[in-house]
Amino acid sequence: MPIVNLIYEQRLAVEQRERQTRMLVLTMVGVGALAFLATGFFLFETARFQLMSGELEARKQKLKPMMDQLAGNQLDLRDMEPRLKTLRDAVKLTEQWNRIMDHVAVNTPGDVWFTSFRSNVSDPARGVQVSFGGYGTTQSAIGELQLRLATSTDLSKVGLRFSQERLIDQARALEFQIDATVTGTEKKPVVKKKDDKAKGAG
Repeated sequence: MPIVNLIYEQRLAVEQRERQTRMLVLTMVGVGALAFLATGFFLFETARFQLMSGELEARKQKLKPMMDQLAGNQLDLRDMEPRLKTLRDAVKLTEQWNRIMDHVAVNTPGDVWFTSFRSNVSDPARGVQVSFGGYGTTQSAIGELQLRLATSTDLSKVGLRFSQERLIDQARALEFQIDATVTGTEKKPVVKKKDDKAKGAG
């Protein structure tokens, strides 16, 4: 009959259980330590973010008067935008008229003189119309004036309306009128979109 050492087997089982218990305890201690470190890290980060949030809030409160002033300035600017546009347009048109006058002064032939200068806007789609009236000694001098006016980048559609002979102080001269359009003053027609047309039809 074989001899069975039950005490040895019991001791092996006890040792195995003790090892498992130690591994379990060590695992729990490790997990607990990690949890403790993670909790500490998150608490530290939370405190840091709260501190940063407090600083940002303090800066926000400090900048609030400036932000309110900026918002007020933007509202004022929005209200003044139409006036600013009108002023810019006026400055642009004044500069354009100065260039036109300089061009006329430099490019008028010696045997032509002006008696009238008119501008009007009878039709916004056609733009600002300008008329140069005066006298010339010859038809070629009037034609030369017309050609010189046409070289101005600020004048377009330059054309001779009429020229006719007149008696002035017992001398004959040719009265003329040259018409032109000030470049860039024509109002472009508003093109309706298809959706607008459909709404109008409905």
